[in-house]
Amino acid sequence: MLALVFLVGLGTTQMMGDVLGWPGLKGLAAATQVAPAMKVFTAHQGYETHAAQFALHWRDTAGVDHTRVLDPTTYSRVRGPYNRRNVYGAALAYGPVLRHDSRTRAMQESVTRYAFCSPGTLRNELGLPADASHLRISVLPIRTDARKDLEYSWEVGCDD
Repeated sequence: MLALVFLVGLGTTQMMGDVLGWPGLKGLAAATQVAPAMKVFTAHQGYETHAAQFALHWRDTAGVDHTRVLDPTTYSRVRGPYNRRNVYGAALAYGPVLRHDSRTRAMQESVTRYAFCSPGTLRNELGLPADASHLRISVLPIRTDARKDLEYSWEVGCDD
């Protein structure tokens, strides 16, 4: 019985942190990977990650600009376990919100640099050429009432 109480308590910790407005508790519980609080298809800070289109833009060595839309077919090239794919997906999908918050911007930038610059495994999996430069990510919100204060296009920073 004690084990049941412990597991239920741990399993609801992230939700309690959310309800009580305690981001530290919520974050700690989320880190355990045992305390889910899924918010699929909901707005996060007024931004809907599922209601947007995503694209990668780059310039080749001849100076020609290219665009690759990140649709389900393209994103299916991303290999590995769910947790790996989800980190990359979150850095893209939540990019506008993460970049807007000074506490999470560096994390988002770090993940995208790792994915697209060095070692650049996501870049390879999505079929971007090795000599691509001026890499930029763009997010096009589908809803007309999308937040206007968010950055929807940004350079990855491989050329820094």
